[in-house]
Amino acid sequence: MIEKFKGISIIVGIISVLFVREATANLIADFTTNPVTAIVNEQVEFDASVSFDDDPFRNIVQYEWDFDADGQFDFIGIDPLAFFTYTMVGDFDTILLVTNDGNPAETSMAVHSIHVSAQSVPEPSLGLLLGLTLVGLVGVGGVRKIKQKEAVANT
Repeated sequence: MIEKFKGISIIVGIISVLFVREATANLIADFTTNPVTAIVNEQVEFDASVSFDDDPFRNIVQYEWDFDADGQFDFIGIDPLAFFTYTMVGDFDTILLVTNDGNPAETSMAVHSIHVSAQSVPEPSLGLLLGLTLVGLVGVGGVRKIKQKEAVANT
């Protein structure tokens, strides 16, 4: 806009700076489990550190965990790590809800299934397998006969 003041032209204007953020920013919830399949009464680690907000001005400020998908959050915190122990055999959906510090805050959800089995029987070691095989092949009496033959040969 141009105004005249006593015959002098003055350009009067307003400089404005407009910051535009694209609406493509996403809050992504995701997590891993360790172990991937669990055994009853074994502690499972849930790690949501793979969750992120691709808006560089936003951070995840809350992690809410529902370990058995019953609609009740079992653990709420600011740390992406959580631990849970399943006491029953079955397949369980685990729900993670993450919240960022936006105004208004945004949330994102991830769901993963975990299989929980009964207490496993440890696999026998190679040494135990070889020992059982030798005892099975030779037998206790067979060992005695071998020793008797050695004793006769040495006399």
